[in-house]
Amino acid sequence: AALHVFEEMMRKIVVELGIDPDVYPLVEGEKIIDHGFAFKALTVAPPKGRERTEEKVKTEYEGNFKCMLDLVRCSIIVETEEQLAGVLEKMLGMGIVVRLKNR
Repeated sequence: AALHVFEEMMRKIVVELGIDPDVYPLVEGEKIIDHGFAFKALTVAPPKGRERTEEKVKTEYEGNFKCMLDLVRCSIIVETEEQLAGVLEKMLGMGIVVRLKNR
């Protein structure tokens, strides 16, 4: 249920900014592909599994589950700095930003 709520929140953000969440953005005419997977403007990753979560907490967080931040996560691909600022503003306004990565 949490993943569905998260995905709907992210979808609302990108649509409000005029981004089609289901489009495959192109870089130099090619889809963005990582590990054989093509990214859409909004790509929500599957939730981290129990085994991987426990392993990560044990090896990276000394057993502290409070440090686990990415059980649900997504990638949002924007085309302009204005869209990037808009995504950040909306996410900060919702209080849901824990960490951002620019890849």
